[in-house]
Amino acid sequence: MLDNQLSKATLLLAIEHLKLLFPDKVFYFPSYEIVIDELRDYRFYADDMLHPSTLAIRYLWERFSETFFSSQTKQLMAEVEEIERDLAHKPFHPESEAYQRFLEQIVLKIERLGTKCPYLEFQKEIELCHMRLKL
Repeated sequence: MLDNQLSKATLLLAIEHLKLLFPDKVFYFPSYEIVIDELRDYRFYADDMLHPSTLAIRYLWERFSETFFSSQTKQLMAEVEEIERDLAHKPFHPESEAYQRFLEQIVLKIERLGTKCPYLEFQKEIELCHMRLKL
């Protein structure tokens, strides 16, 4: 326990020094402190009771996103997550006309997002849709 606290203190001192040197470029996000102070319940820890659970990681990610991401970035993330969710859909009848239209809608979403954000790479997702469309 002492070694853990000592290493954390050393990291905090290093961060503080870097913040003084580069005040506009270095930010500290207190994930450790959030886990220790806010997420004390056992459900926020994995089975080994040392590491954060999936729930804790999701909570930290939401706090991190709220702290550092612009509204445009959050909107983009929501659009990409929607495409990922759609692609993860497992149809009962993959050959049905309804599922084929669903895949075509995914391709349209990807193309619209690709036009808006040409720096994003969706080639594998488009290929997956086209492969499923040929079934």
